[in-house]
Amino acid sequence: MTEATFVLLRLALWLLPAVLGFLAMRAWRGGRARVASGLALGGLLAGVLAKPLPVGLVLLVLGFLAGWGGASRGAKR
Repeated sequence: MTEATFVLLRLALWLLPAVLGFLAMRAWRGGRARVASGLALGGLLAGVLAKPLPVGLVLLVLGFLAGWGGASRGAKR
C-alpha cells in the first residue's frame, strides 16, 4: 500500500463518522427514527474504529450537531 492510499483511507475513515452522524440527525429530525438509529449505530462503530479514538467520536458529535440545524428548514409541503 502506498503512502497516498493510506492517507486517503485514513481520511475516509475519519470523515465517515461525521457524515453518518449528520445523516442520522437529519433522519431523526425528519421523523425516521429507525433509519436514524441505524445510521447512528454505524457512525458510532466507525467512530470507535477511527484512530486515535477521541477523534472519531468527536467527529460523530460534530456530525450530529451539523445535522441538527438544517432539518427544520426543508421544503414546505
